[in-house]
Amino acid sequence: MNISGPSSSRVRLCICARVSGQKRASLRDVFQLYCGLSPGTTVRDLCSRYAQQLQRVDERRLIQFGLVKRLIRRLQKYPVKAIRDERRRPPRLYTGCHSYDEICCKTGMSYRELDEQLENDPNIIVCWK
Repeated sequence: MNISGPSSSRVRLCICARVSGQKRASLRDVFQLYCGLSPGTTVRDLCSRYAQQLQRVDERRLIQFGLVKRLIRRLQKYPVKAIRDERRRPPRLYTGCHSYDEICCKTGMSYRELDEQLENDPNIIVCWK
């Protein structure tokens, strides 16, 4: 995207601005928010770090716009069973081929429950991809 290009680019980029009577978000604010996203940064982290800039920005629309326009991408977590237990069959879902989202859908567990379960198992490594 050409940031210094025509004003239509800026208008499209600023669709994330809140329309609740507040001052519109500047292109600088929106750009700073995108730059604040790095691998491992959650939207919650972004909201706490940039609370002042986010007062004029709808964070949900900011993330959706960034994903659609490929300004950002979502990292998935993939659990891998590191040590094979000969007594038990290894779980088929912890091979590194299934993301957290897929495992949660198949097992009916919440993201938080799965995260807690895997954090308590020292034989499972979580890879980000």
